[in-house]
Amino acid sequence: MAKTVKKVSFSKGLISREGSELMITEIGKDDTKTYNLNKVIDEFVGQEGVSLTISIDDDIPAEEDD
Repeated sequence: MAKTVKKVSFSKGLISREGSELMITEIGKDDTKTYNLNKVIDEFVGQEGVSLTISIDDDIPAEEDD
């Protein structure tokens, strides 16, 4: 069966609130870009089969040599 995929992803972002709006700012090497998360999520409202993942990548400190 054929299918299409609609996917939105952000990398190295910072989520903030501006009034009632949720914003995400991607922080790149040379610039930053801000997107309205409410508008992105609104594109999926009423759709069946939605999957949502949110995560943070953190460095794990190395063990000290004794």
